[in-house]
Amino acid sequence: MLIGICAYTSKQPLIFYSAYYAGTAAQAQPYLTPFLDLGPVAAVNDTVSFPDLADAVGTGSKSPVCQDGGSGTQFPVGLKTYNTTANRAVHNLFKKMIVEQPAFSRSIIQFENYPVQEMNSVDPASTAYPHRDDNLLVYGSSLKLFQSLLLYLD
Repeated sequence: MLIGICAYTSKQPLIFYSAYYAGTAAQAQPYLTPFLDLGPVAAVNDTVSFPDLADAVGTGSKSPVCQDGGSGTQFPVGLKTYNTTANRAVHNLFKKMIVEQPAFSRSIIQFENYPVQEMNSVDPASTAYPHRDDNLLVYGSSLKLFQSLLLYLD
């Protein structure tokens, strides 16, 4: 599941979520209902096959970031748990930043969550993977975005 804060204007960030489920729309419905009950401005169901998923979410070989001159480098911060107080603080700082610096009106901060049961079932001592206990990834659209947010945190 992806939950993001993005700025399509210089006035108010838009909060969005995307859910990816390996099954039918009907099977996914119980997981989506709490989000749909919030009354979103728009809800889109786009069912695609697994091989077409990367293109559908904009990270496939035909996407702009994969073309000559494109860039999709992301450096996430791994977190153990959600912290709604901190998430709200990030939202408020992001809003302040895009209002004061409209050049960032196409920026995004994304919270990425995924099933971790299998990952956590592996003994950390048995593998070299260093982030086994990170349950949530947070990243922005550019280093410049993070540098600007850091200015507001001081």
